[in-house]
Amino acid sequence: MKNFNTIDQITLNKIKEYCLINKNQESCGFIYENNNILNIYKCKNIASDPKKYFLINDEDYEKCSFKGNIIYCFHSHINDKGFSAEDISNSLSNEMSYLMYNIKQDEFYFFDYNKYFYYKKYIGLPYNDRINDCWSTLSRFYYDQLGLKIPDPEQSRTNFSWDYQLRKAWGESVDLLRVDPTPKTLTELKTYDLLICKDIKDKEPAYGCIYLGNGLILHQAHHKPSKIESIRKGHIKLLAYVGRFNKKLDI
Repeated sequence: MKNFNTIDQITLNKIKEYCLINKNQESCGFIYENNNILNIYKCKNIASDPKKYFLINDEDYEKCSFKGNIIYCFHSHINDKGFSAEDISNSLSNEMSYLMYNIKQDEFYFFDYNKYFYYKKYIGLPYNDRINDCWSTLSRFYYDQLGLKIPDPEQSRTNFSWDYQLRKAWGESVDLLRVDPTPKTLTELKTYDLLICKDIKDKEPAYGCIYLGNGLILHQAHHKPSKIESIRKGHIKLLAYVGRFNKKLDI
C-alpha cells in the first residue's frame, strides 16, 4: 500500500469485505469523513459491463455528500493488477483520488489526484503524426517537466530506427543512458525513466513510455489517444531496455 496512510485499517477492511461480497464484478463507493472519522458509502455499479468497469449514479454521490466530506472514491478490480487508463482519466476529470482493491491479488492501490493532476493535459490527446504521436508526446513531456530539448527525427515516423535516434537525438543531447532490464531494474525504476518497448511483430525497439512513479506510465500508442495507466505484463514482456538520464534531476 502506498500514499494512503491517512486511511485506517478498519476502513480498508470494510472496503475489502464489501468488495468480496461479489467477486464477479467491480464494487464501488466513496470514503467520506464525518467528525474526523472515516466511513464508507456503498454505491451500486451501474456500468453496462460491471465486470470491467464501474459507474456511480449522481444520486449516490449526492446522498453521500450529505453524510460528510467525500475524500476518496473506491472500487475493486477482478483481474487487472493496477489502475486502468479509464480509472486514471476519471480520477483526474473528477478531481478525486482513487483507491482500488484487487480481489485476485488481495492488494490495495492508490492514485493520488493531487500528485498527478498536472499530468491531465497529457492524456486523451488524439493521435496525429508528428504532433501527437509517441515521439512528440515524450519530447513535449520531457521539455515541460525537465527542460530537456530533444530534437525531432529527420526520418519519417514509419521509417526510422529507435535505437539510432535514441543514441543520436537523446544520447548526445540529454545524455541518456541505456539500462538493460533485470528483475532488479524493474523494481528500482526511477521517476521519468524512459521505457523502450519492442514491436510485438518484429521485436525491434519501436515504442516509448515514461515512468511516472507508483507503477504508472504515460504513453501514446500508434493511432490511439495518449493515456496514463499502470504498467501491465505486456509492457514488461516487450521491454527492450530502460533509458535513464545521466544527471541529477530536480524531482
